[in-house]
Amino acid sequence: MGIILKQTIKGSIYSYIGVIIGGLNVAILFPIIFSEEEVGLINILITVSAVAAQFASLGSAGIISYFFPKFRNKENAHNSFFIFVSLFTSIGLLLFTVVFYFWGDLFLATKELDTHLQDQYYHLIYPLTFFTVAFMVVDMFSASTFNSVIGNLYKDVVVRVIILVLNILYLYHYISFNAFMLLYTLNLATPVIALLFYMANKGDINFKWPKIWVYAAHLKKITSVGLFYILAGFSDILASYIDKYMISYYLGLKATGIYSITNYFGALTRIPRSSMGKIGTPILAKLLDEQNYSELTVLLKKSSLSQILMGIFIFINIWINIDLILGFLPASYTEGKWVVFYISLSHIFYCFLGLGGVMLQVSKYYKSGTYFTIVLGVMVVILNLLLIPIWGINGAAVSTAIAKLVYVLITLTFIGHKMKIQVVFFDSVKIVASGFAALYLVSFVSTIQTNMHEYVSLGFNLALRSSMVSLTFVVFLFLTRFIKNTKQIKMMF
Repeated sequence: MGIILKQTIKGSIYSYIGVIIGGLNVAILFPIIFSEEEVGLINILITVSAVAAQFASLGSAGIISYFFPKFRNKENAHNSFFIFVSLFTSIGLLLFTVVFYFWGDLFLATKELDTHLQDQYYHLIYPLTFFTVAFMVVDMFSASTFNSVIGNLYKDVVVRVIILVLNILYLYHYISFNAFMLLYTLNLATPVIALLFYMANKGDINFKWPKIWVYAAHLKKITSVGLFYILAGFSDILASYIDKYMISYYLGLKATGIYSITNYFGALTRIPRSSMGKIGTPILAKLLDEQNYSELTVLLKKSSLSQILMGIFIFINIWINIDLILGFLPASYTEGKWVVFYISLSHIFYCFLGLGGVMLQVSKYYKSGTYFTIVLGVMVVILNLLLIPIWGINGAAVSTAIAKLVYVLITLTFIGHKMKIQVVFFDSVKIVASGFAALYLVSFVSTIQTNMHEYVSLGFNLALRSSMVSLTFVVFLFLTRFIKNTKQIKMMF
């Protein structure tokens, strides 16, 4: 667990720095300098390109995580495995380009009559999809060589710093919205280029043509794994992005903009999971290859408890301050208050999986994992169809929470039954109970009225309430005996 902890800590640090910068960008500057429709445009383009990238990648991320241990050999740049996967992926990108050229308008269909923004900028989906696929490949390859944090640094920090600069330039009218959109798109190439140079310098990739005979015996399996990862990735993307797409279709770009901003706050609870999952992939693949189930059990427990602990901590700090947080935004965004709650809840459900989902993906049961994610994707779509027309953007958030809860229950049950690994831990209950008890008690504390500037007063109360709920949370963790002494938190990892 040592290498996972070390890189998870580094990855989390970069992620949290990125959250601060991203929060400044998305939660403060976006609502101020862009209209709700423009915010919705940015998010719907990202959504469509993310969905398209799952097909265009041909399951390359899954192929890397599944097959890299078989071709690992740094002396010859891992048998030019990176170039092989890149060539494989280029076929998918070519197919995407052809399909989107002829039928792209179907992906951006909407019931709204005013679609001039989408019509004007839909062509940006081509480079957005290309950069998304390219990052998926280089980032997963880097993670497979036990260097996952470099991707976090460039994607979570560097890219967002550049976006911050673009926001400021647009705010002070140095660039137009058209120039902003173009530069915003090109900025997504930054982590791809940086990772390529980084891996080439380390000797993990070269640009020699791969020896096809090395891969010939595996082509059938590679195709099978790629196909299932396309389905799994697509279903996972549906669960993550289809809500924005369907809100855009039913309610228009304005509602999409409001949902996207408030969804951002709820999604903060996923940071520990995303940081740990990436570096955990090659470790799990190695343990599964060795059939070391005792170590897998320990790994699952530690990863689950640590993610729940951090996820609940983030959630209670957000929810105790939700009215204060929304007070920084234009009044229209208060409509998304309960979006924050249900999206946060959906990510907390995922925390109970720990590294279980990744474990399933790199095991011999990867097909079953694919079927579960398909169920997840289908559930999200059906629930959105039912609930968005009734409850609007809140319906989309509720749909996501319900579908992810069912997915987590199915996946944990399967892992426990097939792999004979314990998947439910009483300590999880202690964490959740402590978090909600702290939240309940501090909710009775009123905000303090001050003579300070409105935003300064909001910030003061936010810091005060965060300190109170965090301290109360820790007290309850001691009372429930989850934490018996100060050393136990470190031992948990």
